[in-house]
Amino acid sequence: MKIIIFGLGNFGLSLAIKLTKLGHEVIGVDRSEDKIEIVKDTITHAVVLDSTSVQAVKTLPIQDADAIIVAIGEEEGASIMTIALLKQLKAKRIVGRAISALHQTVLESMGVEEITHPEEDSAERLALKLDMKGVVESFALSDQYSVVEVKCPERYEGQTLMQANLRGRYNLNIVTIIRTEEKINLIGIKRKKQKVLGVVLPDTVLLKGDILVVFGSTEDIQRVME
Repeated sequence: MKIIIFGLGNFGLSLAIKLTKLGHEVIGVDRSEDKIEIVKDTITHAVVLDSTSVQAVKTLPIQDADAIIVAIGEEEGASIMTIALLKQLKAKRIVGRAISALHQTVLESMGVEEITHPEEDSAERLALKLDMKGVVESFALSDQYSVVEVKCPERYEGQTLMQANLRGRYNLNIVTIIRTEEKINLIGIKRKKQKVLGVVLPDTVLLKGDILVVFGSTEDIQRVME
């Protein structure tokens, strides 16, 4: 994939390096020449650029990027302006970094559906989410095994867990299911709220939009999402 990362602080830099190691084309962007100098030989491309300038941002391959992460952490205003420009330029997928509750509310009101919190989410977990199709969240237990949240594959919608038989077909254990409901946030904007179903049974029916919490090897999890 082609990924653009705005903001090369600790979080953005770690994410850029991890994604580059996973084989993705990563364009790292920061207004600090010092940060670009540090990272230029470590990731695919490193660019000194003011992300609040529409003329500058237009020089980047925004429409060609599979994902754009706005990891700016120093200034909420710069983060919001950057995301506004990316929305204007029709970016396919935007992941925003929220550094406060108010910041998150603003990003939600702008229509940003993927929001990360570096204090809670490691760069490695976000890298895996971007790298593996359908992954919502991941928790590595070892180099080989993980507990991963994945979007329910379309082919299993309407089936029971027994019918889907993910354990028999892919050697995966279903820990639980997360189902999405709509709630209204502080400023009246509809926001998706997740509900954990708890212990699931063989006759539990999989619905469109369900997130499956599965345990298994990385290889098997990749197979089910293909």
